[in-house]
Amino acid sequence: SVVGVDLQVVMRVMRRVQGGHGVEQCVVISGHGHRKDAVCCYVTPRGVDTAALAATLRVNLHDYLLPLEIVTLDSLPNDPGGLPLPALKGLLHEHIAPCTGTETVIQDIWTFVLGGDPPSVCADFFERGGTSLLAGRLIARVRGSLAVPLTAANIFQCRTIRALAARADELGARVPAEYRRLAAPSPESPEPCGARGASPS
Repeated sequence: SVVGVDLQVVMRVMRRVQGGHGVEQCVVISGHGHRKDAVCCYVTPRGVDTAALAATLRVNLHDYLLPLEIVTLDSLPNDPGGLPLPALKGLLHEHIAPCTGTETVIQDIWTFVLGGDPPSVCADFFERGGTSLLAGRLIARVRGSLAVPLTAANIFQCRTIRALAARADELGARVPAEYRRLAAPSPESPEPCGARGASPS
């Protein structure tokens, strides 16, 4: 079942969820609850391993298609209006550390431009407080640091560090020597390269 605003987005999510990790039934809703842009998955039965399911979705879907929450239920109500509101804890959007030199360069520049702690490579630039003016500053610094012909339009098309880094690599990014040797991913950043290596349908 699909209810929501962007049917193409939620239907693509559903195709990845249905039948995997013991999922028997699934409904995907966009614009449910307090976040009108949020996509939420409801699955049965209650014993579904949501962590494993979340990992599968991260590997197989673009960042912008990831549900903000997976909710397990004993059964789905006949009326979608009877679904509980999600907690919106961001199950699929926990902090994911950089796994390439390009991602690390962009993360450092992002942190300089926006301030605060280093963001997840799957965080959305504009959801984290980015503006058109700040986007221009970000792209200018990335262009200079990586010697790559990015334009301001790229940040609107590639709103996460991971997506922007992938685009920069496609354009021949030159990673500074100090960024070429990366430490192994920490336990707090599971499968950091999964989304980047996927081939979303």
